[in-house]
Amino acid sequence: MSKKNGVRQQLKDLSKKRKESFNDQVNDAINEIKSGGIEREIEYLDAKKLRWYDYLTLFFAYLIVLGISFLIGIYAFKDIVKTEYICTAISLMGFFIWLIMGYIRNRNTARYFNDARRRYDSTVTPEEGHNRRIAKIIFLFSILMLITCVVMLIVWNA
Repeated sequence: MSKKNGVRQQLKDLSKKRKESFNDQVNDAINEIKSGGIEREIEYLDAKKLRWYDYLTLFFAYLIVLGISFLIGIYAFKDIVKTEYICTAISLMGFFIWLIMGYIRNRNTARYFNDARRRYDSTVTPEEGHNRRIAKIIFLFSILMLITCVVMLIVWNA
C-alpha cells in the first residue's frame, strides 16, 4: 500500500513541477514583452495607427471596387439593381477576411505565449501592429461597402 502512495506522490510532484515549469515559461514570455520598455510599446502603437495615406488608399480602393461592381452589374447581369448584390458579396467577403485575420493573430499570440488563455493579449511587436492596421483597413472598407449596399437598397426599393 505504501508503494502505491509513493507512486501517487511522485506523480503529484511531477504534475506540480510541470505546472510550475509551464507557468515560468509563460511568465518569461510576459516579462520579455514588458522588458522592452516604452520604446517597444511606442513602436507597436505607431505601427498600429492608421495614417492619412491609409485613409486615402481605403477611399480610392472603395471607389474602384464600387465602380467595378457597377460595371459587373450593368454589363454582366444587365441590371443596375444587381449591383447591390455584388456590393453585399464584397462586403461580406471583407468581413470574412477580417475575421480570419483576427483568428490567425490570436492563434499566433497563443503560440507565442504557449498559453491559449493569453490568445487575446498583444505581443507588442511591430509586425502585429502592422497586421492590426491592415485588419482595420479591411474592416473600414467592408463597413463602407455595407453602408453603400444599404443606401442602394433604400434608394432602389423606394
